Amino acid sequence: MKFDSKKIAASAMAVTMIMSMTGCSLLGGGKAKREVLDAADSFASNVCSLKASKVTGAMADLDDDQIEEIEFGFSCINDDAIFSAIASTLAYEIDEDSVEVDSKKGEASVDVVFTYVDAESVYEDVIDDNGSEEDFIDALGDCDDVVEVEVTLEFTLDDDEWLVDDAKLKTFEKIFAFMGYEFEFGADFMEVYNGHSWWMADSDDNYSNASYIDFWGTYNSYDLTEDPELYFTVEHDGVLVYTSDITSSADCYFYASDYTGDDYLPEGTYTITLYLADGTVVDSDSTYVSLTTSGSSSGTPVVSGEMVALWESGINDYWYSYSDGTGYAMDSGVYDTTESTIEYTCQVYDEDTFADFPVYYEVYYSATGNTEDAELVYSSTIYPTEYSNGYFYEFQYNGALEEGSYFFAGATDSSADEVFFIVEATVS
Repeated sequence: MKFDSKKIAASAMAVTMIMSMTGCSLLGGGKAKREVLDAADSFASNVCSLKASKVTGAMADLDDDQIEEIEFGFSCINDDAIFSAIASTLAYEIDEDSVEVDSKKGEASVDVVFTYVDAESVYEDVIDDNGSEEDFIDALGDCDDVVEVEVTLEFTLDDDEWLVDDAKLKTFEKIFAFMGYEFEFGADFMEVYNGHSWWMADSDDNYSNASYIDFWGTYNSYDLTEDPELYFTVEHDGVLVYTSDITSSADCYFYASDYTGDDYLPEGTYTITLYLADGTVVDSDSTYVSLTTSGSSSGTPVVSGEMVALWESGINDYWYSYSDGTGYAMDSGVYDTTESTIEYTCQVYDEDTFADFPVYYEVYYSATGNTEDAELVYSSTIYPTEYSNGYFYEFQYNGALEEGSYFFAGATDSSADEVFFIVEATVS
């Protein structure tokens, strides 16, 4: 057989031309790849910018619930100072060598690496330095360490437009995994401090024949991640006479025994100032102490502070709830309006002193949680109850509980020669 070399060459050339013209669309050539890369770049950019409408508009087969989920998620990020700060560090890089296109099936994919600041490591450093939320947000911008998240974007061809195919939204779960992080910061003490009252003072916030004065400050401890460091000073008629040690309590007791050694404080104006450990003034107020008698009180006086010291070393206290029908101990006094009993329980360790010792207590209620408007709702004197495992003081308030705070104050007697405790239970 004789072959016509010219015809063969012409046919080969024709095939080559046809393949060059059709190969891009059938096998995924340069034009289709560039379109996919452009679509991936636009999608990734809008994701990093949290442009919900443009992101959902570039995705295939989303229903209304999925669109709403994306929009809500982006909104949550924008509304949260911390998540918004982390999201502002989002960046991406497309691996152009990874692009795969099958134009005949209308499918494509490309790998994209998203990065954002390593917020968890920043958080650990800030917490170690006792930093605030503001410190944390500022530090995010100074951190060079990042978290890398590699995702493969799948595309589907829809009317000549490459759309991201991720109906299960798995891509977003990977990129925005930081929304599952938990960052807790203690509030600034000045924000959670509630103010003070002159506990056990007369109605005009002054005292008469006082063995001690009590500037009782309160704060919302559950808003703090660690105990505050506080101290207070006492001035008598403008002269500094006492500076306390550092403590976490905002209760500022000043006893005559710590001042003059007498039974009662000398007359005059006393100013108590509460400070943070760094010297920042938290609160300050003055009260007047009048003295209408001299020497010891009638009867055998209790040495100021003696019983308090014994109480503190001989009692273990906790709150008790009967909401389950039988009763259980709680670390904090948190109750709700469905309950009818608040109980502050004190287990006696020093039975020699307290097994048969009466304690007077009062209960005050405040709808605002502030001692300044608290009203006396109950008072009683009780002895500890003996059970098989020891003696227990059960300081109870019974009745319909209202939202607010119930303050329990216990003392040696109604004259409050020595105050054993002032504690707060909250009802919500």
